[in-house]
Amino acid sequence: MANENGPSMEEIGYFRVTSRNGPEILSQCQLEQQDIQNLLPNSTILEVGSGLNQELAKHLKTIRPDITTVSLDPTLGITVYQQRFFIETSADGKQLEYKLSQGLTPEQKDQTTAVQNQRIKTAEENSIAALAQSLPFKDNAFDLIIDSFGPGTWFCNKPETTQRYVSELCRVLKPNGLAIIFPVDNWKEYVFSENDEQRNQEAKQRFLSSLQQLNSSGEIKIEFYQQVNTGKNIRIGAKITKNPHDK
Repeated sequence: MANENGPSMEEIGYFRVTSRNGPEILSQCQLEQQDIQNLLPNSTILEVGSGLNQELAKHLKTIRPDITTVSLDPTLGITVYQQRFFIETSADGKQLEYKLSQGLTPEQKDQTTAVQNQRIKTAEENSIAALAQSLPFKDNAFDLIIDSFGPGTWFCNKPETTQRYVSELCRVLKPNGLAIIFPVDNWKEYVFSENDEQRNQEAKQRFLSSLQQLNSSGEIKIEFYQQVNTGKNIRIGAKITKNPHDK
């Protein structure tokens, strides 16, 4: 069963939705086109935090039309009048920020409603509005899970939040399946050292400490990797494999 103890939209209160292309996301996760080609027929992929236009799902469809990609984006489910979120759009139109407001003006409501209605109208098929800490999927549902600058980066700001999130990923991941989180060294609420190398080591330790129970039980295997992102900075990612004995 899905975990129903995750935070609410109101508790999180802030979401950033950006536009990045499919090849860029695969590169950040150290996945080649051949890796997608090697997946079994009719495999299922979950992208957690699918961005502005579900670009990864569109790209994967061109590589393997038989694969089903589910795009998870909680902001698609935000109702302006109920949740009191205001949407700010960047000048280039490639980023939206959903901010919890104490009260929207009529102009803000109109602006936000127009943006939200358009997003819902143009969303890719198999797009689902849900929070990553409480995934609405059955156990052992996905062959591959991708989180590139998604909740693993922005909202895993406490050990219990990280453990809950990765536990959910492992619950819906098939045995021998792979979940990739990139990066794990960008948690804004954590205070890291100014030295980049030391910061990356601290990020690894925080991630491993948060997942000590899962890791020590033999349910998962964690492998870290380094990847140069678009800003030319070296970032740390994590590849999590679900061991086959965890049914």
